[in-house]
Amino acid sequence: MKRLVIAAVVLALVAIAAIPVVADGKFTAWNEGFAFLYAQVGSGSAQAGWGPNWDKPTGAGADNEWSFGYDGKGYGFSATLEFGTTQTADGPQLAVGNAAWQWFGAYFKPWDFLKVTLGAPRIDYVQWTYIEGFGAYSRFVNADLSAAFEIKPMDGLTIGLADYIPQVLASGLNIGNLASGANLDIGNNFGVLASYTMANLGTFTAQYKRQDSNGAGTLTSSSLGVGVLISAMTGISINAGFNYDLVNSLMAVSASGKVSMAPILVEADVAFKQVSSSVSSFAAEVLGEYDMGTMGVGAQVGYDDGNGVGLLGEGASAAWDGFQIYPYVVANFDNGSYIRLGFVYASGANSHAAVIAIPIQYVWAF
Repeated sequence: MKRLVIAAVVLALVAIAAIPVVADGKFTAWNEGFAFLYAQVGSGSAQAGWGPNWDKPTGAGADNEWSFGYDGKGYGFSATLEFGTTQTADGPQLAVGNAAWQWFGAYFKPWDFLKVTLGAPRIDYVQWTYIEGFGAYSRFVNADLSAAFEIKPMDGLTIGLADYIPQVLASGLNIGNLASGANLDIGNNFGVLASYTMANLGTFTAQYKRQDSNGAGTLTSSSLGVGVLISAMTGISINAGFNYDLVNSLMAVSASGKVSMAPILVEADVAFKQVSSSVSSFAAEVLGEYDMGTMGVGAQVGYDDGNGVGLLGEGASAAWDGFQIYPYVVANFDNGSYIRLGFVYASGANSHAAVIAIPIQYVWAF
């Protein structure tokens, strides 16, 4: 009994001591949704509802993301859940692929120069295109079950090391799969990264990732990615990305630019990707927006040849291929929150049907 009392007192003191630490931290929350007042693909029937269906979970007819995070003194966590219609029946599950949990992770900073992240997080050093977020190379940790270490030996320089844990079964990870285990093959499941930022100039990043995604001891991915960001002039930035897949001898390249001088915003994306040894894909897009403070008007115009880049729309969707025009009006709020109403026409390409749609997209941030 005495031990229980002592334990209770210790736990109480720990809880009290933790109060100022939690109070000094910062909670964040973010939600994005995409709804269609009208959508018609080819000669199909007109429809309305939540969408689109190209994002995770695969085959889901609804797309609604929630992200949560906490940044404390030397520790924190972040997680994103994405709900689709398949999840209504299946229920949320910890899995890779058809799952509500998209990524999650907890980090610890025992010293200022070292950050350790555990879980299946996103650790991002990609130079994404500004309009659609196409990345020529993947995140350093892209929702991979992993242990990652980010070391900052000097101002501006980050060295990254990651040990990826293979996903044992294509259907996802569960405790039974963990018990059966995967081959302990660190040589085929690691990543290294170097990123250097120069003040008032830009950032250069290089990373190498090597993965055996199914735990069978066979190398499935080996890629070298390079990214550059130039931001030497106020309101103007340019970035570029390059990736080479050493296993399949495939290449991807992206370039993007932004000019932001209130009230005018202009952005441009270009991307090229080798989908296979015989198929390549190209996409390009331009956005212009006039910001009136709480309100704005804009338009996106572009082309995607339909072979797999997926630059237009939100990911590699057959529904947004060909020539696309997307005028919209947007209402802006605090913390980056907004609601956008637009009209989309995509002509279709590579045997994919044309699309006419009236989407409402919103982002809520706290």
